[in-house]
Amino acid sequence: EIESVAIERLDGTAILMQPDPFRLQLSESETTSAALRQYEEALDTRPNQPPAAYIVESIMCCGGQIQLPHGYLKGMYELTRSMGGLTIADEVQTGFGRTGDHYWAFEAHGVVPDVVTWASRLA
Repeated sequence: EIESVAIERLDGTAILMQPDPFRLQLSESETTSAALRQYEEALDTRPNQPPAAYIVESIMCCGGQIQLPHGYLKGMYELTRSMGGLTIADEVQTGFGRTGDHYWAFEAHGVVPDVVTWASRLA
């Protein structure tokens, strides 16, 4: 059984599950559905406080270079934007010219975030 409750912090942020189909032993679509359900539940606990933003690494780095499942970014971005929040793609460690086919890792998901973070030497 997947833990569906996000970790709520006192500062108003919520920490959601890492959408890793391998570790969760789910298909990509099941992982995306579980993640969206968890995010919706976290948002439902604060009906008068829509999210200011949703930030995620376009490729999860700290858990082992994990590719996000198909549909995950699109679904999370759509949900965030439907409530007036900004979407932020964190490309610091695993994106920004390191993904092969795309310059930005989020491009592989067919989405465009409102904000992109990156920090690499250009010289």
